[in-house]
Amino acid sequence: MRYPASRKGRAVFYAGNYSSGSPIIEGADEDRDGAMTLLLRLVGGSFPPDESPPRLLVGRLPEPLPVELPLPDGARVVGSQLRGRVATMILDVDSPAQQVLDFYRDRLLAAGWTEAGQHTGWHGGFTPSAHFGPDLILCRGPRGPSLSVQATDVAGAPTDVRLNLNIDTRQSPCAAHFRQRGVNEVLPNLTPPAGAQQMPRGGGGGGNSWHSNATLASTLDLAAIAAHYAHQLRAANWTPKGEGTSGPVAWSSWSFKDESGEDWRGLLFVLRRPEAEGQYVLNLRADSGPDDGPSGSWSSALLSS
Repeated sequence: MRYPASRKGRAVFYAGNYSSGSPIIEGADEDRDGAMTLLLRLVGGSFPPDESPPRLLVGRLPEPLPVELPLPDGARVVGSQLRGRVATMILDVDSPAQQVLDFYRDRLLAAGWTEAGQHTGWHGGFTPSAHFGPDLILCRGPRGPSLSVQATDVAGAPTDVRLNLNIDTRQSPCAAHFRQRGVNEVLPNLTPPAGAQQMPRGGGGGGNSWHSNATLASTLDLAAIAAHYAHQLRAANWTPKGEGTSGPVAWSSWSFKDESGEDWRGLLFVLRRPEAEGQYVLNLRADSGPDDGPSGSWSSALLSS
């Protein structure tokens, strides 16, 4: 696709979905071959010279694939890139991004794959509004292969889908050393409401206590925000035990079991900042072991943990 010149004597060449990160190439009309040469040099320039160079497959998937991968109905294969033991496949799909993710999760879990922990560039608790990394990671076994799926809705265009199939057992996100218990296996990732800006403000812990803090800017009221995060905790198999609202604070208490079957208690707090309209402070906390405090109690100190 060619867009009008952005500078005098220049043309802009562009292919793909702008919002999904496709490059814009600037040059003269006769520079199309040079643009391809530049792209190929950039693709190969960072690749170790002692390994096989990357291969680009236009309009097709690698053959044969080491595992069977389904394609959503009507998916169109834009092409693939092979780099070492990783294959990146790009699809255009007419279905919304979340439907694509549900498709791969449902189909591959039914075929014996397992979903990896929260190894998606964020490690449990409140996530930043900006999205980085894959939306979904699936494992064929403790050493892989692994498949990461990233789906991006694009206004007025098909959903941009990136599949990264990794058969390198040395760098598999499915390997045991990635799966030691930590905040990512205790606290689920919590994403902000649509249109809100969420910024993590620290977290962590160790052993039997983990926490995550964040700030949120949203036009929603206190009750709607508390309900938004409660819905995500229920989806993560947390069981509600109580809830309440007092002035600018909404709270809820929870119970859940971790992967080893250990019992945990959870607390969620949403504090509306009285001095700043539409500004909130968020705290999520999980503890296991003996409950040393009175049942159902909470302290404002938790909001600054």
